Amino acid sequence: MSVSINIIKDIILLTKDGWRPYNNQPQASVYADLNCDKYKRIKPNWFVKGDKYICLGCSNRCALQRPEGFQLPLPIKYPNTHKIREITLTPEELVDCKHTLQVREVCYCLNISTQKAYGLVNEGRLTALKEKPVRVLASEVKQMMNDLDE
Repeated sequence: MSVSINIIKDIILLTKDGWRPYNNQPQASVYADLNCDKYKRIKPNWFVKGDKYICLGCSNRCALQRPEGFQLPLPIKYPNTHKIREITLTPEELVDCKHTLQVREVCYCLNISTQKAYGLVNEGRLTALKEKPVRVLASEVKQMMNDLDE
């Protein structure tokens, strides 16, 4: 199967614009209404965005809005590409080597839930920096760790 560079560029542009592959085959009446018999020789390649459909199967680039003969598209689950790095330091090493800690690092050091960590920030027991994402001073977390040990 050969795919032209133009089709690849079109697919990239469409997906960046929010279009998703239509993973189903429309009814034959759709092609009859379009007066298209190429779908018998060339596999149609439909994309959907909201209620708009576009076919990249041939150079005609048929586009339809709210067409009859299309089943509702099923949601596509894409794998999560953002993986959270594992913490490989002990809590003591973490508070000693960093000036500020993210909330998940605070949870790790104090062995508390995210809700509890945000509660400590809201109560004023941990000082959060003004910029997002929420980060707190490592020295305050270290002091809380020492208070827990005593």
